[in-house]
Amino acid sequence: MLTHPPLLYTGFVGLTVPYAFAMAALIAGKLDEAWILTTRRWTITAWLFLTLGNLVGAWWSYHVLGWGGSSPHPRRNPPGAAAHRPLAARVLADGAMGGAR
Repeated sequence: MLTHPPLLYTGFVGLTVPYAFAMAALIAGKLDEAWILTTRRWTITAWLFLTLGNLVGAWWSYHVLGWGGSSPHPRRNPPGAAAHRPLAARVLADGAMGGAR
């Protein structure tokens, strides 16, 4: 349990950089791929931390608490569902950006 919250927090905070770049691109009207390429490393790193945090949290809830793993259903496990949403949004955003390289 010592690693799960810091990993998730690092992932959440890491996603604020691409979000800020996206908002700045929308406000400035510069909708080219430059900001996507600039923030690519931030999104991949944040995704890695969110994935590791979810895996550690699922392991902890299954082995320590005996909950049977992390359930994505919000009524059964609200913290688990809250942790999965930014991870899913990041994966969907990568698909929407066309996997820009």
